[in-house]
Amino acid sequence: LPYGVRAQSDLSTSSFAHLATSGGWNTSFTLVNTGTADSSVQLEFFGDSGSPLPLPLSFPQTPGIPVGPATVLTRTVGAGASLVMDSAGQDTSSLLTGWARMQSSGKMDGFGIFRYPQFKWEALVPLETRSANTYFVAFDNTRSLGTGVAVSSVTMPAGDVALTVRDENGIPLTTGTVTLSPQGHASFVVNQKFPVTVGKRGTIQFDAPPGGRISVVGFRANGSALTTLPVFTSAVSAGGAVAHITYNGDFASSYYILNINSAPAEFTIRYYADDGTGMEVPMFLPQSGTFVQKDFLTRTLDVGAMLEIDLVSQPSLAPISGSAIVQTTSNVLGYEVFRWSSFGQEASVPIETRTASNYVLAFDNTNGLTTGVAASVISANPVSIPVTISDDKGNILQRSTIALQGHGHVSFLLSSNFPVTANGRGTVEFANPTGAQVAVIGLRAKADGTLTTIPTLAK
Repeated sequence: LPYGVRAQSDLSTSSFAHLATSGGWNTSFTLVNTGTADSSVQLEFFGDSGSPLPLPLSFPQTPGIPVGPATVLTRTVGAGASLVMDSAGQDTSSLLTGWARMQSSGKMDGFGIFRYPQFKWEALVPLETRSANTYFVAFDNTRSLGTGVAVSSVTMPAGDVALTVRDENGIPLTTGTVTLSPQGHASFVVNQKFPVTVGKRGTIQFDAPPGGRISVVGFRANGSALTTLPVFTSAVSAGGAVAHITYNGDFASSYYILNINSAPAEFTIRYYADDGTGMEVPMFLPQSGTFVQKDFLTRTLDVGAMLEIDLVSQPSLAPISGSAIVQTTSNVLGYEVFRWSSFGQEASVPIETRTASNYVLAFDNTNGLTTGVAASVISANPVSIPVTISDDKGNILQRSTIALQGHGHVSFLLSSNFPVTANGRGTVEFANPTGAQVAVIGLRAKADGTLTTIPTLAK
């Protein structure tokens, strides 16, 4: 059947919870076909009111062929190929905000990036494929930090999304609602909508109305840095890995660990050097004023509580890198934020809880962009990670391996270790070795220091 008349049951629905264009903002989308057959894909753009949102679109892979303004885009993406599109309206025009719904006939995945180049702000917008009743976002409005949130109505009638705001100890601070039109969108700064959160850390719980499906994304602002905050549901595996940690020199790292269970939960975070040996790190716990130097930390979190762990960074010392593993018998969740001090930039690294057989990283080394990669081994035995590099049309360019010790870690610029990726776009596929599990994260940097997390897509 043609795409336009394909049965709805044959399509998968996912969403980008936020987009912004014009008024100095722009948004790009990268879609990747992780399947073995061609896939039809349709993107629909909606404004805050739920009405179709016309977006000017351009395609870096086929320059000179703009589209739009368009409210709907339909394309066919080949097996293993990727599709990149940009939406940048006039800087002098009014800001347009909204979200995008994606429907596809195959195994499509991807991410968005929205940016404000004047401030060097750039942040990831994950493709939301989950359909949960409840989502959680951690907020931190202490020091110079601020938290923003966007929520969209993927499939629901007009109605309210219920919110519960808790402090870092899990104690409820307030409740509220976000009223959405059908296919509507809303975004807000947390400490403005909920003044009770000024100067505090905690979590916000979003409850979809009965029969409704929502999409949520969080952002952290810290001066010149804009960073995506992972959004959690309770349906995750216990424990996981942080693919990259770094501190000293030009870098600093912080961790946020959350307990969204209905009972207190214990966790242990263990740190490993590049060679897989245990690594003592200097930890400061700002909520208690405690300093600890160990290769692990064990704590118990009350229901709804959140713990911040800062790795104490000394600018005069050489940078140290490695990875971390979080062990728990409960659904303890979290993420890392690491800071690149010279450029005032930050990037978030979620705790990897997935157990996919393969992970796919979309790279873009064109127009002054540079893609970095970090990989770590969760298991204790040495591994050889199979790597397959393809161009943006899905053609295989190179096959290789990355050898790591058990609990080992590596980080590198993709074009340095794999020159075939220089000045090009495409994907890198990392296969989980038999009997082992790895974690991978990507980072994208510009010459001016702008830094963005690039997620790995589970295959």
